[in-house]
Amino acid sequence: MDVVNGIILVCGIFILYQTFMMKKEKRIPEGVFVTKGTVIASDADVEGFINYVCKKSILLGILGCLSGIGGLLEESYPRYSILYSGISIAFMVWLVVFMVVIRKAQKKYLRAV
Repeated sequence: MDVVNGIILVCGIFILYQTFMMKKEKRIPEGVFVTKGTVIASDADVEGFINYVCKKSILLGILGCLSGIGGLLEESYPRYSILYSGISIAFMVWLVVFMVVIRKAQKKYLRAV
């Protein structure tokens, strides 16, 4: 289980990194927030997409990091297992919500085909 928690931690860090790079460079990383090969309309509101998605993806990255760290520490600190379980459930629920948010944002701001 430590491998899975390590992967979740790395994914959380990666999402945070990609979010900050997206905000800094004002471009959407392909394969992270849009699928590879997505055709973005020429009149797309990229800035609006970035602003809409930024805080939500930061929350996803933070929850991923907390879930991964909690899973790695769970065996050493079993009294906090209820806290870890709560964070893991919050991460999984937010991941599903985030996927819906991304899909709606792509249609609204990028007019992705």
